[in-house]
Amino acid sequence: MTIEEVATWSVIQCPWCGEPNDLRVEFEDEGKWVQDCEVCCRPWLIEVRTHSGGRDVIVTRS
Repeated sequence: MTIEEVATWSVIQCPWCGEPNDLRVEFEDEGKWVQDCEVCCRPWLIEVRTHSGGRDVIVTRS
């Protein structure tokens, strides 16, 4: 099994400070969780939705 089959990396723009952050999303991840920005340390709400066309990663202020 390759890393691409286990996880994907996305560059996410912080909804607070606007700085880019790397976000690793595991293949089985789905739902919501809170994670802090690597730059400004403010919390984000991350939501992962899987559908027939792929997956959406939505990041908003928490």
